[in-house]
Amino acid sequence: MAQICSWQGMRTMSALLLKERTRDDVATWKRRINGQGLDSEES
Repeated sequence: MAQICSWQGMRTMSALLLKERTRDDVATWKRRINGQGLDSEES
C-alpha cells in the first residue's frame, strides 16, 4: 500500500477507497448519515 505523507493525502486516499468500495462519494455518504437523525454520539 502507498505511504501517506500528509493529512490531505490521507483524506484523498480515504475518499478514493470509499468511492472504489461503495461506488458512492463522500458527499453522498454525508447526506445519508445526516438523513439518519444521528445528531449525537448517543444516537
